[in-house]
Amino acid sequence: MAKLALVRASANNLLLRVFLQDSSSALGAGKTGLTSASSGLKITAIRELAATTTNYTVAGSTIESITTLGTYAAPTATKIRFKEVDSANFPGLYEIHLAQALVDASDASRFLHGIIFGATDLAPCPFELQLQSASAESLTTDVAAVKGDTAAVKTQTDKLTFTVANQIDANVIDWKSATAPAMTGDAFARLGAAGAGLTALGDTRIANLDATISSRTKPADTQAAVTTVTNLTNAPTAGDFTATMKTSLNASTPGVSAAGVQAIWDALTSALTTSGSIGKWILDKLDVVLSTRLATSGYTTPPTVGAIADQVWEEPLGDHTGVAGSTALALNAAGSAGDPWGTALPGAYGAGTAGKILGTNLNATISSRAIAGDAMALTSGERTTLAASIWNALTSGLTTVGSIGKLLVDNINATISSRLASGTAAADLTAIKAKTDNLPAAPAAVGDIPTAAAIATHVWDANVASMVTGGTIGFLINFYLDASVSSRMAGALDGQGEQISYTAPPSAVAIADAILKRDFSAVSGEAARSMLNALRFSRNKWAIVGGVLTVYKENDSTVAWTAPVTTTAGDPVSGVDPA
Repeated sequence: MAKLALVRASANNLLLRVFLQDSSSALGAGKTGLTSASSGLKITAIRELAATTTNYTVAGSTIESITTLGTYAAPTATKIRFKEVDSANFPGLYEIHLAQALVDASDASRFLHGIIFGATDLAPCPFELQLQSASAESLTTDVAAVKGDTAAVKTQTDKLTFTVANQIDANVIDWKSATAPAMTGDAFARLGAAGAGLTALGDTRIANLDATISSRTKPADTQAAVTTVTNLTNAPTAGDFTATMKTSLNASTPGVSAAGVQAIWDALTSALTTSGSIGKWILDKLDVVLSTRLATSGYTTPPTVGAIADQVWEEPLGDHTGVAGSTALALNAAGSAGDPWGTALPGAYGAGTAGKILGTNLNATISSRAIAGDAMALTSGERTTLAASIWNALTSGLTTVGSIGKLLVDNINATISSRLASGTAAADLTAIKAKTDNLPAAPAAVGDIPTAAAIATHVWDANVASMVTGGTIGFLINFYLDASVSSRMAGALDGQGEQISYTAPPSAVAIADAILKRDFSAVSGEAARSMLNALRFSRNKWAIVGGVLTVYKENDSTVAWTAPVTTTAGDPVSGVDPA
């Protein structure tokens, strides 16, 4: 942030130079090429105690150029001056001439806050000017006067002579309680017999020694005059707050003035750490400029699972039969295979194949197995083993949210003996209750304290243009919340019902499951040599009549495709009609 110490009411100090960054540069390069006519350029300023901002815009023709860089020229009334310094040798450096009215204020503002923003690819640049008070200007004048007087005194003391080192040659009137010889010489002549000559030295400040030092107040007297402030540490006796306590309460309760509201928006984000607070929530969520997120207009809805499945099943097999090991090649080969239901299992199928697994493991009827949920009798030894397994389970493995194991691991995190015994704090609680019982249910003199609703109204009605202090929650809202929420892409909801992201497309597993579970009867428009027609031979009704193989659609009556069949004498298969 650019800073400049500024003396109020001094035209020579209203020239400011700031470095402006290019927001499109990943390296933070300086922004070049801006002029007093650059589209969208805005410069806003406000004193810390002012209620409204002063705004200069290109659109409003209130930003004008600078004729001579480095030489302050007062802007035209209601305007400000702006110009680039050297784009080649110092890219990003700009000079600003502020209007005198911005700093010549009757209030006690200590700072002038400002920001430069709005032009294309211009990163917002806040600046802060420290305003020097009128009393500080007066002090500077007084110091200069003292320096002049000191020089005059030195001129006179330089005239003193020292015949003996460290001893001034002079005549004195009194000498060791006895009358000294009459004084002569230059010093006596200048000072005079009664010191009247001091005035002739030109030092008029002797007239300021018009009282004795003992008549002035000592530090101890000042301290004794300060009374002890009665506050809430002096508890009331009954019924109501004391008058002193009411005054203290009202004085310490923040109001909802413009300065109070501004203080809320200028709160540093680094201090917003309370979990669950609106400040912490905004800080966590508003972590980037909203316009950098994907706009609704730029989002293309992905195809549905059904559309993807239809496209996969209707893809012509002939386009993919050259890829070794592909599903298309396998399905194409399956179209000319024999009847799979007539093959003995496990037969010659190797380990790990479906034929081997089915033939080996389906060695009993399903009805001979227990139904899910049937009671199972455990022996005494089995129960002992089960109990030991439960109680010997490692706590590091108990990670399932909602389980009794996870609940015990999370909550039993200390020994019971380390916790506070019952009744230990009873005396302390009784003492606290005795004090709070004296507090009134509704204090009589707090009606002027604003309600929570009033404070909230002032906060949310605050002008965002004044929220320009970097690192504050107000700054984040002013410069990061630069688009409406409805213009951003809607997303899924998290466990608290908050939008977290756009709807993700289905995973590869979900797509595969949808393809494998797809009802053939729901697919239409397939090609003759599609994967769907190839699979129909494995699942639907087919027949061989007169040397022609006919494969039917899912209703077992509509022909899907036909093909001539060459048979071998004695081949018993003439048709298949699965249920």
